[in-house]
Formats: sequence, C-alpha cells, structure tokens
Amino acid sequence: EPKMSIVRELVRCLLLAAVLDRSDGFVSSSTPFRPSRNAKTTARASSAEIYDDIISSRYACTRFQPSVSSTSTSTDTTANTNTPTNSTVISLTTQSLDKARRSPTGFNVQPYKSIIVSSPLQKSALAKYCLGRNADRVRDSDCTVVFCADKEIGRDWKRYQALVLEQAQTTGKELSTFALWKIRVLVLLFSSGYPLPRILASPISFCVRLGTAILSALTRRRILIPSLSNAETWATKNTMLMASTFLNGVAARGLESSPMEGFNAGGVRKVLGIPRRFSIPMIISVGTKFERSEEEVGDEVGMGHGKGKLGTLRYGMEETIYT
Repeated sequence: EPKMSIVRELVRCLLLAAVLDRSDGFVSSSTPFRPSRNAKTTARASSAEIYDDIISSRYACTRFQPSVSSTSTSTDTTANTNTPTNSTVISLTTQSLDKARRSPTGFNVQPYKSIIVSSPLQKSALAKYCLGRNADRVRDSDCTVVFCADKEIGRDWKRYQALVLEQAQTTGKELSTFALWKIRVLVLLFSSGYPLPRILASPISFCVRLGTAILSALTRRRILIPSLSNAETWATKNTMLMASTFLNGVAARGLESSPMEGFNAGGVRKVLGIPRRFSIPMIISVGTKFERSEEEVGDEVGMGHGKGKLGTLRYGMEETIYT
C-alpha cells in the first residue's frame, strides 16, 4: 500500500508538470526562448531613445580639465614621462575606436589609421603644431586621436585580398580570379589610390577622372558613369565616417571630445612619424570638461563650455532637410 501511494503521487506530479509545460505561463526546457514581437519593438524603441540622448548630449568641448601632468611645473620630472595621464580615459577611448572600426567604407577597404597621443611628452610636441586654443585642448585633454587617411590604399592589396577571401570563406562563397581582379579594378577606380609614386599617380588619377567626366557629358548621362574623386578626397570621406562614429562612441561612454582641424599637418606628420601617403583630415581630443563658475562667459570665439547650456544652435529642419 505505501508503495502504491508513492507511485500515484509520482504519476500525479508528472501529469501536473506536463500540463504546466503546455500552458502559456511556462516555457518548455526543450523549446528555445523567442522574444515576442512587442518585446522586439520595445527594445528598438529603447535603443532609439538611448541613441537620441547620446546625439543630443554630444557637443564640441572647447576646454578640458587639465590633467595632472599638464599642470606640473617644468622641474617636475613626472611631466616628462611617457606615461598616459589617465588610463581609464585611454581605455574608453580605445574601446570607442575599436567599435568605430565597424563604420562603413567603400568596398570595406578601411583606408584609415588612428594614433592615440596620450603621454605628456607627445601631447606637448603635438600641441606645438596646433593653432590657438587647440594647443591648450591637446595639452589639457587626457588624449588626442590623430586620424590618418590613406591616399595610396592600393599598396595594401595583399592584406585587403586576404580579408576579402576570409569574408567569402565565412559565407561559404568562392571567389574566382576574375572576381578578385574586378574588385581590385573597382577599388583603384573609385579611390585613385594607385600603388605608384605620387608624381605618377596624380596625373593618372586626373586623366581618369577627366575622361569619365567627358564621357558622361558626351553621352548626356545616358551611360551611367560614377563621379570620381581624387585620392585624398576619397580617403578623407571614408575616414570621417569612422571619426564621426568615434565621436558618438566617446559620448556614450561619458567622455567629452573636441574635433579640430586647426593644425599644421606637416608638423603633426613630423612629430608622429606619419608617412606622406597619409593625409590628416582631423584630430580629436578626449577628456573631462572644465568646470567653471556660472559667472564666467564663453571663450574668445563665443562658444560656451563646462557648466551651463551646452547645446549650440542648429539650422531648422526646413532649411536642411528636403523631401
């Protein structure tokens, strides 16, 4: 009798588990969890709100809180070390650059390099070739990222070809020799990044662009021909996509940034040893905003910074967006 009672209880538990398993309130362990459509919609709306907040809160910081090294006296030996001023900011900056690599580029060529300048010695050397207040921003910020655009991307063909083949392998596709050559011709056509000395590459690029423009005009655009750019313009366009993503990335991590173009490219190239095949479209300083009293006004160019109203005005949608 006790044994039969135990069996009945066991059967009863199994039946109850089966009923609960089939009910709406429970999920079977053998059934994978799939979020409902409402959950996906809510998640997308939440992501959009977060993104909007990041875009709305980001601004060009015109003054940074000076790091310890930048406020040290000339007799302080710590001011001449190659140690980064703030390892946390450097780490967050590196993370932002890593995510910015996901930015789109033509044919996924990724014609850019970025250099993080973070040591007091490097920042001081870089600041010498920055104009006006830009020099203070480079010295006071925790780090400055120098974006370099590759004007001779054709020289990296072997590395790019390996990336293309690896991508094809992950998708289960096979690329023929003809397909690889077609990709190479298109990349060189659009980028003008011929693997040749500039004295030869520039005239070739000019002739190709002039020829396509004339052909397009003669055919009255009945034959669709792409409008081509020179090597520096094409590389800069692609590099700026990454730089823009980077700006939003550091804002999402609670850091302030200041994009700058007021610098001497030749001097920056000399300080950092950047080859001439790279142009330098922009540098971006990253750090903590300078906290100032409410009585203080903006700097000499009229831009406010630190506490107070950070957002600068923008033209209205009706003046910039057309449908």
